Amino acid sequence: MNREIWNFAKQNIHFDNSVKVAHMLFDAKKNGEKYTSQFYNTNRSKYGLSVDERVFSTAQLLGLITKTNFYKSRNRSIEKTTDVYDLLKLYETKKFEYNTIKTEHY
Repeated sequence: MNREIWNFAKQNIHFDNSVKVAHMLFDAKKNGEKYTSQFYNTNRSKYGLSVDERVFSTAQLLGLITKTNFYKSRNRSIEKTTDVYDLLKLYETKKFEYNTIKTEHY
């Protein structure tokens, strides 16, 4: 008898929140700061985020942040924003160009 159980945590998958967390990572790197859980919790309100830190993983799954092999490193500071994020950051959220990229990517 197979007794394996898969459990998927409920988490926010709102695309714009994923962009915000990618922007937070981008700013941290630009300012020479290390992205950690404490950094996220201290700065999330500045970026309009009220969701928990799992949104970082969602941003990775959506291709906005790189994802290093879990067994090589669990350090989120080594991750980088992707070309998709670099394109999105050129436009304001909700603008036509932003929404076009979002629709094509998402």
